[in-house]
Amino acid sequence: MSKIDLARAFGFSDTHVDQLYDAGAPFVERGGPGRPWKIESAAFIPWYIKRKQDAATNDFGRVKTREMTARAKQRELKVADLEGQLIPTVEVVAYLADANSTIRARFAAIESQVPGLSDEQREQLRSAIADSIEGLSGDKPEDWKSAPTDGEDDEMDFG
Repeated sequence: MSKIDLARAFGFSDTHVDQLYDAGAPFVERGGPGRPWKIESAAFIPWYIKRKQDAATNDFGRVKTREMTARAKQRELKVADLEGQLIPTVEVVAYLADANSTIRARFAAIESQVPGLSDEQREQLRSAIADSIEGLSGDKPEDWKSAPTDGEDDEMDFG
């Protein structure tokens, strides 16, 4: 049997047959320019079947390992939940929102704690505060409730 015959018999492309031989498929004689490959199908067929079985077994083993790992993680999370070691997402979100609000308020208070600022200095301070808050929380000044500009009793309202 030649390489072309093998490809036709199994519905393989020539490239796939070459890949199989690179992977160790048995053959009688390697072909070359003007010389066809000599292949013994009686040796190739069992080799190919074993290769497919090994691939399927390896795939099944990987799937089974992933499944066992996932189940073990689920059990660990359930135990941690029962022992009170997990914090519900709602509580974490509420805590972070409160912390973010506190940070905003403290940043807003900075301006009122620095007396004697010129209008230009006050604007630079506001800009620096706005940049800091935006960097911390992703909030943008246009999302804030208001930003006073009259110079009197200037406390920024960050929401």
